[in-house]
Amino acid sequence: MAKQMSEETLKGRFIYCIFKAQGYAVWRFEDEDEGQVLVVGALAEIDSDLEYRLYGEYIDHPKYGIEFSVQRLEKLLPTTNIGIVSYLSSELFPGVGPKTAMKIYEHFGEKTLTLIKDDPTILDEIKLSSKVKKIIIDGLNSDIAYEDTFYSLVSAGVSTYDINKIIARYKEKTDVVLKDDPYELYYDIYGIGFKKCDEIAHRLGFEDDFTSRLVALVHHIITELNFKSGDTYTDYQTLKKAFSCFSDADIDMVINEAVDRHKIVIDEERYYTINAYRNEFTIAKYLTSINDDIKAQDIEKAIKDISLMNNVEYDDEQLQAIRAYFDHTLSLVIGGPGTGKTTIIKAIIQILHKVDPTSNIVVVAPTGRAAKRIRELCDVHSETIHALLKWDKESNTFVHDIGNPLSIDHLIIDEFSMVENWLFASLINALGPIKHMCIIGDDHQLPSVGPGGLLHDIIASDMFYITYLKHIHRQAEGSSIIKLCHDILKDKLSFKELDDDIIFIDEAAIQKEELLHLVDRFIEMGYDLDDIQLLAPMYKGPSGIDMLNHILQEHYNPSDEALEYTDRYRKIRTNDKIIQLKNQRDDDVYNGDIGKVKEITTYNKGIEIIAEFDGIFVDYIGDTLANIALAYCISVHKAQGSEYPVVFFIFSKAQKHMLNINLIYTALSRASRYLVIVGPKDVLIDGLHQKLARRKTTLRKRLYDIKANAL
Repeated sequence: MAKQMSEETLKGRFIYCIFKAQGYAVWRFEDEDEGQVLVVGALAEIDSDLEYRLYGEYIDHPKYGIEFSVQRLEKLLPTTNIGIVSYLSSELFPGVGPKTAMKIYEHFGEKTLTLIKDDPTILDEIKLSSKVKKIIIDGLNSDIAYEDTFYSLVSAGVSTYDINKIIARYKEKTDVVLKDDPYELYYDIYGIGFKKCDEIAHRLGFEDDFTSRLVALVHHIITELNFKSGDTYTDYQTLKKAFSCFSDADIDMVINEAVDRHKIVIDEERYYTINAYRNEFTIAKYLTSINDDIKAQDIEKAIKDISLMNNVEYDDEQLQAIRAYFDHTLSLVIGGPGTGKTTIIKAIIQILHKVDPTSNIVVVAPTGRAAKRIRELCDVHSETIHALLKWDKESNTFVHDIGNPLSIDHLIIDEFSMVENWLFASLINALGPIKHMCIIGDDHQLPSVGPGGLLHDIIASDMFYITYLKHIHRQAEGSSIIKLCHDILKDKLSFKELDDDIIFIDEAAIQKEELLHLVDRFIEMGYDLDDIQLLAPMYKGPSGIDMLNHILQEHYNPSDEALEYTDRYRKIRTNDKIIQLKNQRDDDVYNGDIGKVKEITTYNKGIEIIAEFDGIFVDYIGDTLANIALAYCISVHKAQGSEYPVVFFIFSKAQKHMLNINLIYTALSRASRYLVIVGPKDVLIDGLHQKLARRKTTLRKRLYDIKANAL
């Protein structure tokens, strides 16, 4: 911005919106003296029927010319007959119609709204019900308060996107919350974490020793410790040590206050956030309440019919899993790659169509790619758990919950090792009566990103019927990749006799030229970058995800005259391969989905990226730009639940501490045709002898305790 002047004012009406993103807007404004002006800045909700006074300054943008940058605005109450009647009969005053509004105007005239604002009791001069009077007074006050609240939050550094969420949550109580305890935002507003909430509170004048801040800090520390470790609780010494890095306050006093406020729970010297504690109880209560005393259906004829129709001869393990589904309300199917898990899903669904044709059958998975894979392999509708529950990304809540349950007869959950406690508890809360549920997963894969060891805890409880699949089926017998994955689990890995579909390069760190040469070899074979997926354990370092993404981007999609989006951490260009990092249910894209950038466009102070995900086009503007990243190379966690024709698993000695058998097994089992392993042999072997530490959880204890108390 080249030229800045002293504060100016404009008075007039907003004509139309040119661009609006989260935290920024561009409007065409009709000033009563200057004519049409381009107005930019953080703008509250605009009513085009009303006049406004804008406060700000003119700026000379090097590309777009003279603009008026708004610092704050004031809504001017209407003074004309039409304006006052229209305003009072708007949605802001439910129950006040045009006739009542005209009646008020005829009594007070052009100063109607100013008079009421200054002295609400003057409404007693007109014959109105007490209800209507209250609606008018409350509506007028809330409309004025909204503008004041909006710009006080703007001055506190809060984005328009977050401001609207805050006001939508607290409504007329927003000012009270901000004045009394802004740390309520930390618990109530999705997307406002402790750090952001702390910044807002400091700008509003709150000190570090404010009690609510210290309570929120304890909650935040436990949450962060749990996400880092995967545990569902922590201990006193760990909490005390972490707390002392941020505050010298009396930790015991703060803990007691946090317990009194129901923010954390202490149970047998274990420290939980209230939500982590409740999630375990929700899951345990539901699983122990399942009634397994059911009358099994005679499905033998249906099994034979489906076997003939699909030309498949089910082995004993598969038959056991299929029968168990109909013999038990809850059953589990556990197996690795090539053991026929998807074949079982398909068979169960086909049998249900025969024996229970009117039932509601639902198949879900934790990620979009996992759900898509089920659709393709089983020819059945499948969706993510978030989509089934109708996730609201603004509030991080679900449309379907205890008060609005789903109607499901049969539920199959695939890739269950990826499901975290919070998500499963949310699903359980939304379930009504159910006939059968089947949990399908691979207990050797990585556990969920979020806290909890759900699949391991349920298996270890030994309270539910489990079918273990160990036999590799004919269609997978020829795959040395699948054999390799199973050999890893048996500690039989050999590097001497690798088939042509596995390449192992024993190098401390792969050179850029050699990596590109290897990728080029597969492209020459007819594969493209969508088929080739690089995986790595870490983001940083010479063999990290960030560097590998940079190498492939620069080689296969170099910078040219086309526009690119650049921030502190990355560059994204047209035609780049990208990954979705967060669920966007409204756009039908989910965490882990892989897409391609189709177009990048600039606006005043803003940028828009249009990407395609399997025929679905998604716009990214404002805050949602943070939801995508380059995907030439991704983490093993992000690849879980997906398969790719060609997989490169790349690691170095510096990443040794990240390697364990679960991560290596998960990475290698993502490949369906070719697997390239690049890294030091001794580091790989050491990693295969490292087991992932069992997460500290108490779900099994809850299951046993509830079951014992029920007897």
